[in-house]
Amino acid sequence: LVGVWRDDESRIRRVVAVRPTDPDALLGLADLLSSQGRDAEAAALIARAGTLAPEAAADVQVARASAEFRAGRLESALAAAELALRQRLGSPTSERSALAAGMIRVRALARLGRTAEAVAAGEELRAQCPGEPVAQGALGAARFAAGDVAGALPLLRDASARLIEDAGLAWDLGRAAIASGDLVLARTAFERAVAGSPGFYEAWLGVADTRSRLGDAAGAVVALARAERLPAAADGRAAALRARIEAR
Repeated sequence: LVGVWRDDESRIRRVVAVRPTDPDALLGLADLLSSQGRDAEAAALIARAGTLAPEAAADVQVARASAEFRAGRLESALAAAELALRQRLGSPTSERSALAAGMIRVRALARLGRTAEAVAAGEELRAQCPGEPVAQGALGAARFAAGDVAGALPLLRDASARLIEDAGLAWDLGRAAIASGDLVLARTAFERAVAGSPGFYEAWLGVADTRSRLGDAAGAVVALARAERLPAAADGRAAALRARIEAR
């Protein structure tokens, strides 16, 4: 059985094999596959969980919202998140689902450009979950999207410090720090993002850019080389950044 623990997918697949009707196991595997871009497999597991465990409807909708959000299908993500919030049953699991659904709702609204609604939803989520870094981070992202850098930065800084491995939150903090002119904080945030997600192309560009602007030419070259090795570098942004760095 030691081999089962060689990676997350093997471990979770073992749990699913042992407990094939456990919605938590099915949704856990779906979440992992969704994070790897394996949308069809994730969707099949989510549908299976919904069929096997109607009582876990909120959790199923949160999993669907998360998968849709990762895939960039923001309207679908928003619809699933709002459905999850309506389906809460008051159990501890549903409370966790409500937090996740609320976060996705806020972030989807922000990305859709519905920033006033996003900020209002973020304020509501923070009031419902006081002191919860996920809620603080969502509100911070919404305020940043609305152009309120000063209001976003402390929320993002605190949330990212408490959720140190959350690459997306670190990315949000880095962008807000850039907008505020704090290059040191931005560099630290982008470095945290790539530590949590080594394939995070945009964050590697952020690391390279901030290191260069802070005078760390050697560090910028290393970060840029990492970005250029990723498939996303085909978009040309890494090459354009290299030209800008070399011109500095």
